[in-house]
Amino acid sequence: MKFGLFSYIRTKIFSGHITKSIVSLLIGTLIDKGLIESVEVPVYKFFPDISDYAEETLFKPLGIVLYSWEKNIHGQSWGWAGLNLQAWDLAKIGILVLNGGLWEGEQIVSDKWIDLSTTNKVKTDISGQNYGYQWWIDGDNRIMAIGDRGQYLIINRDLNLVTVFISDLHRSDYFLPYRLYSDDVEPIFM
Repeated sequence: MKFGLFSYIRTKIFSGHITKSIVSLLIGTLIDKGLIESVEVPVYKFFPDISDYAEETLFKPLGIVLYSWEKNIHGQSWGWAGLNLQAWDLAKIGILVLNGGLWEGEQIVSDKWIDLSTTNKVKTDISGQNYGYQWWIDGDNRIMAIGDRGQYLIINRDLNLVTVFISDLHRSDYFLPYRLYSDDVEPIFM
């Protein structure tokens, strides 16, 4: 795998709506284990706080220890946002997806779920991008988790490349990391 590290951030960052893509991986494990039947079943009925399940199923196997997950007034983690991770740990999530759910020889998430969740389900009007199960799909080779204020996890299957952008941008600059990736990062690895 090709690897580029432009900066190394040792503090947790607000990953915003990238949280949804990580929850999608957790839903895949719930379906694989037969704990829920399909994506139509509300997860909160079985797991009032998804963060406990995330720690055991995803974070511990990946060695993710420095994280926090914001909670609602009932003390439950939000499933749609509020997960704070280090940039390196977000890259681990990307590597897991790139490798079809496999991490250091252990199948954390089934490759079947990775394929199913990262294929087009909804066609959007956003510059050729489509949506899977909480993953943005850009053409045939890019899978993306996009968070508020310009947080990006970009997985390029063709180039075997995972890229993380951490930023705090205003709405008008929201797509700047995507443009930087397309214009400056991806060409380096082609």
